[in-house]
Amino acid sequence: MEFGGTYPSHLQSARVSLIPDHVCRSADYYGSHITDGMICAGDKFGGWKRDACTGDSGGPLMCITNLHGYKTIWQLVGIVSWGYGCAHSQKPGVYSSVGFYLDWIIEQIYARSDVLYYFWDDLQRCHRKDVDYAIATADDN
Repeated sequence: MEFGGTYPSHLQSARVSLIPDHVCRSADYYGSHITDGMICAGDKFGGWKRDACTGDSGGPLMCITNLHGYKTIWQLVGIVSWGYGCAHSQKPGVYSSVGFYLDWIIEQIYARSDVLYYFWDDLQRCHRKDVDYAIATADDN
């Protein structure tokens, strides 16, 4: 979808690059609006044509990771939060960092479930600094 366009009728996805924190916090990008709990991702190397957009909030930013050296899985690293329009140069999508809030998320799940214990090691394996790219997907709702 382009800014001001119509919503698609099916799930969309786009390959986007993670933008380093120091770049996203620079004056040319978002400056001090970016906090430690945020991740910037966009189509920096493809002409800024792909991005999260209006209606995508709450959608996932996923990474592919290798689990225990033998199984490739998708892991949630961010949640679509905000941005300046859609696919504007030097204004990538901004995502809430799951890694930054992981301790709080774990506390909330643990307080309500006894299942977490079995998945703790797996939850700690995906760290956004190790990700070369991510897949941003968003439902059109």
